[in-house]
Amino acid sequence: MLLLYRLLGIAASIGSGMSRVRLNFVSLSLFPVIGLFFPIFTLFEAIGDYREGKTPNPVSLGQVAKEGYSGHKYVSVMGQYDPEVAFESSVKHRFSTTPGKNYIALTDPESHGAVMVAMNPGVMAGVLPGRVTLSGILEPFESKMIMQLPPLSEGEPISHLYFLNLGAAPHDPADTALMGVTFGIPLAFYAVAFFRLYIIFRKTPAAAPVPPPASVVDFDTLPLVRATGRFWPHTGDSGRFLNVPAVLGRLGGGEICLYSNIDASSSQRIYGIQVSKEELAGYWVIPINPDSLSEIEMGELFPGWSPRRAIRIRFNYGPTSYLETVILTFDSPEDRIEVVRALLSPAEEPFILN
Repeated sequence: MLLLYRLLGIAASIGSGMSRVRLNFVSLSLFPVIGLFFPIFTLFEAIGDYREGKTPNPVSLGQVAKEGYSGHKYVSVMGQYDPEVAFESSVKHRFSTTPGKNYIALTDPESHGAVMVAMNPGVMAGVLPGRVTLSGILEPFESKMIMQLPPLSEGEPISHLYFLNLGAAPHDPADTALMGVTFGIPLAFYAVAFFRLYIIFRKTPAAAPVPPPASVVDFDTLPLVRATGRFWPHTGDSGRFLNVPAVLGRLGGGEICLYSNIDASSSQRIYGIQVSKEELAGYWVIPINPDSLSEIEMGELFPGWSPRRAIRIRFNYGPTSYLETVILTFDSPEDRIEVVRALLSPAEEPFILN
């Protein structure tokens, strides 16, 4: 279980840094989450390869040519070539066009069907007359290629949905599944950290009872902490930060406040080139009304591979009574006890946010 939290902590650390960069107006932290579709697609492909089997499934050309064919894709078919029904495809590049595969019709008067067979140009020269058995994968036609399909000389219906990719076979489902799992596991860890707002906290039993509140708190002597949660700048919108250095102080209204000097500047990149940067360096704060603390939990925060002793506090924020969560981490158990006592000390006046 500890290893699981450590790996989530690494994912949280990476994601927190990526969230400050935008690529083509999209936060860089979103790309690994979107990338989860790749292993999911790969696993579905592995299931499909497994269902197709290791040997081609015999079908008739009449079945393939029927509208709405939805049978096996790895097939073997019997028929005879019609060299008069053939065409060559081309591959368009940025500045040139190169020849693609050749297509020739395979017809079967017995089952009243036909399919175009795709083969390399060198194979086309070896096409023999007479009835043959071919195997390959039925692949969907592109719409522009359907327009090139010529009429058959014998008038048999030809499949406009699929062509036979001669000699192709499904991938080994074990290899496909392994590739999906290899990419999927780290992306899944990242997604969990992403949806947990990069906060990987593990509650642990307290080694000692929660200390009593301090009657008098000297905030100048309180230890330096690291804070995780939603901070507010002097002006502008709030932002979430992970394990940033902070100090505890007392505001004029009596409430406790976390101060942190944070450089939250974010850059905007288009095709990898930085085009703008939003400067957001300065002091950010978290005001905490001690009277609104709902609970203090002892635990560990994983801002990376190594955990840090921590407390998780929940309190009502401002006049809207919105429940906020902040996690503080410490260098020593004594620092944690001292800060907990300060947090439990009563506010001098009710907390009012202007």
